[in-house]
Amino acid sequence: MDRKVKIRTRDKRYIKGTQYPFTPAQCRDSGIYLTGQIINPKDSKTSKFLSLDEATGKKMISEEKALLFPFVIDPFIPIPVKNNMILDLSIDDEGVPVNVRDQAYYKMFLLHTDTFAKSEVSYDQVNHKFYFVDEQAVAEESVSRKRELRAVLNAILDLPVARLKDIALLLNVYDSDFKVNPEHVSSLILEDKVSSCVEKKPLLLKGIFNKDNSFTDKAKDDLFIAKLVQLGEIRINVRDFYYQNTYLGSSTEDVKKWMKSKGNSAVIAKWNAMVSKVSAGEVVEVANEPIVIETGKKSKSI
Repeated sequence: MDRKVKIRTRDKRYIKGTQYPFTPAQCRDSGIYLTGQIINPKDSKTSKFLSLDEATGKKMISEEKALLFPFVIDPFIPIPVKNNMILDLSIDDEGVPVNVRDQAYYKMFLLHTDTFAKSEVSYDQVNHKFYFVDEQAVAEESVSRKRELRAVLNAILDLPVARLKDIALLLNVYDSDFKVNPEHVSSLILEDKVSSCVEKKPLLLKGIFNKDNSFTDKAKDDLFIAKLVQLGEIRINVRDFYYQNTYLGSSTEDVKKWMKSKGNSAVIAKWNAMVSKVSAGEVVEVANEPIVIETGKKSKSI
């Protein structure tokens, strides 16, 4: 697989062509040089790594270690790093690095988070000198997101109208910008509203489907709450959930915790009966009395 990572900077000194003489830092805790190749006496996983004498060429390296480290980094020899420097991280069909030197450099550079940022997004000119541009990784992440989105959209578009209505109810709870009464729009409009929302915010429905496109247990619990919101039993004010004058929390998880609390059994029995009637197709009357929200010293109605 072909993969090349570019080293970039916003520092004017290095943009103009000045090279940065990089040498690995010495760990204060263990005293080792951070090349990613030297034995750390405090980490048993590094027992087969190189000693400092082996890394600096003062001692012969065994064949076993030579296989593990085909390119050895001497921590005392500066590495000239410059803007637009390219590291070849490609691997062949057997998974063997094409350029062992660049692979070793890249692994070492990643250990120095005070010099190298993993991406341009995490780059801070005060704390970093360089950042990596990994187009292959960016493309892989982008394609993965698009495939995941396509799978979700395909699953949604193949669902019966009743299931689409349930998803709309969930989105009413998950997304404050989504406000759709699934009983008051046509199936085509419903499909368009739901798919458009998911297309813009694909993570909203992450984790609600099993592999067979049935709802997960979490989605079923959230749907119960969403139906109570639709019935007016639970109200949402911005991001907070209320039942009458009782604050339930700022998420469906908070509401579920409240529902499991002692002393709420009568309310839960009432809610179960209401949701059961709705599921059976019966008409449920909803009280229009205002709900009182406690906001400290004063209360307000919504």
